[in-house]
Amino acid sequence: MIASRTRKAHWLQPVVWIAFAAALALATPTPALAGILEKAVLALAEKDFVTGEDRPRTDGELDRNRVAAELRVLASRVPRWAEAMRLHADDPKHPHTIAEHGLRALYHYARGPHGRSSRVNRRTFFVGCLTALLHDMGKLDSPRSASGRQLQDPSHPALCAAYIRKHAVALELEPGEAAWVAKMLAHHRDLGVLQRSLREPGFAKPAQVAVWRTALARALRTRPNLGFLAALTEADVKGINGNAYDDWNLRELLPVAEAGVAAELPGR
Repeated sequence: MIASRTRKAHWLQPVVWIAFAAALALATPTPALAGILEKAVLALAEKDFVTGEDRPRTDGELDRNRVAAELRVLASRVPRWAEAMRLHADDPKHPHTIAEHGLRALYHYARGPHGRSSRVNRRTFFVGCLTALLHDMGKLDSPRSASGRQLQDPSHPALCAAYIRKHAVALELEPGEAAWVAKMLAHHRDLGVLQRSLREPGFAKPAQVAVWRTALARALRTRPNLGFLAALTEADVKGINGNAYDDWNLRELLPVAEAGVAAELPGR
C-alpha cells in the first residue's frame, strides 16, 4: 500500500509542476510579448497622426488610419483601452474621449522640447510618452453623469496613479518606472492649478497657493521631475482643444509657475 502511494505521488509531481509553470506563464509576460507595447508607443511618437492642427481655432483631426496597427496593439495590451476610447467627459471644453485625448497628449509631448531631448534614451522616451498617453486613465473610475459621461473630478490624478500601480506589468513598466509614472500622474494637475492661480487672481488666496507650491516641490524633489511635469502639463492642455493653450496663456504663465516651484525644491 505504501509503495502504491509512493508511485502515485511520483506520478503527480510532473502534473503539479506543469500546472505551476502554466500559472507562472500567465502571470508573467513572455519574451515574445515583452516590448510589444513599447514598440507601438514609440511608433506612435514618430507618426503625424494629428492633421490640420495649424488651422486657427481648431485642434486638428485624429487620423486613425495612419496608426491603425498601433491602435490595435493598444487595444490588446493597455487595460481598459476600449472603455477609454468610448468615454467622453461631461464638459464641452473636453471634446474628445479619454483615449483620444491621451493620444493627442502623446503627440504633443513627443514634439515638444522635453520629448525631443529625451529621445537620446529609448527607454526614457517610451516612459515619457506612455505617461502622456495614459495620464487620464484614472477618469475611468471617476463619477459618471446620468448619460454615462465622466464628470469633472479634481481627485482623478490619484486614480490615475492607482491605475498605473495596478497595471504596471501589463504596461511593461519596471517597478521603479511604475512608481515614477504614478508620482507624475498623481501630480499632473498641480502645475496647471498654479498656472490658473496666476491667470485668475481670485481663484485662490496667496497663502493657499504658497501651500500648493511647497507641497508640489516636496513631492517632485528634483528639477528633472519638475521639467517633465511642465512638459506633460503643456501636452495635456494642447491635447484638450486647439484653443486652450493660447486662451489660458500657458506660453507665458506656465514657466512662471514652474519657476515658483523650482525655487522651493529641496537642495536647489
